[in-house]
Amino acid sequence: MMQGKSWYFSRNGRVEGPFSEAQLIERVSSGEGYSVWNLTLAKWIPARAWLDTLSANQADFNPTPRVSSDPQMMTNNFDKTNSNQNQVQAAKRKSVPVVNDPVAQFKLQWAKMEKRHLQERKALLNEWMKIKRNSAQAVQAVCSEKPRAVDSKSVKMKAPSVQARSTKVTAPTAKPMQRPSLQQNNVRTLPVNTAQTAVSEQASAKSEPDNISAMDQEIRLTQSRVEELQKSLQQLSQSPSVATASSLASDDDMMKRVARRRRRRAR
Repeated sequence: MMQGKSWYFSRNGRVEGPFSEAQLIERVSSGEGYSVWNLTLAKWIPARAWLDTLSANQADFNPTPRVSSDPQMMTNNFDKTNSNQNQVQAAKRKSVPVVNDPVAQFKLQWAKMEKRHLQERKALLNEWMKIKRNSAQAVQAVCSEKPRAVDSKSVKMKAPSVQARSTKVTAPTAKPMQRPSLQQNNVRTLPVNTAQTAVSEQASAKSEPDNISAMDQEIRLTQSRVEELQKSLQQLSQSPSVATASSLASDDDMMKRVARRRRRRAR
């Protein structure tokens, strides 16, 4: 009889145990009159018949010698016998149908539930790894496309247009006065031409203040930058030996900010 990892046997109507499997085999093989509990048949069977069936089911079964001079060999034989017996008993338990055994039913249900949970965890892990890989590829694609968006040629082509606009605003060309002719007097009486000229004048009047305000902002920024540079020069002239790394870093940061503003305006 097997209960947990202990074995019981009967001799002359008296149940003895618990013993390990190796001890059970040694005791049963040492004498007659022993009986062993069979789980499949649910009854006591003679120990000699149990040993015969065990040796028939296991081709590599070697009975443990009664006297052994080598303790290591003895322990190895015991371990081998125990492992083989456990495999045989597990196969028998699987083949026997579970009838009115709540413990076995609970174990089967628990094993099924653990298997299902393991499959669900594996599926979730695979899905998470797929999402992570896709996000990494998307970020890599965006990072590879960012340098293409800002091209040095486009920046170089934009700079002259800003300068041309500023020169037009700062130095407007004066239109020469013309003497009105008879044809021009006739054209002035037409309402369509007068409306078009009025609209064009209003548009030019609106565009000029915007350009002037942009130029004023640039002038203020340059003036503030000049004042800051003058202050820094005064400080350096007063204490030339105290030009530390912090002041140089602040000047560098200031120059970077000014360059950033200019790039934003150029865009």
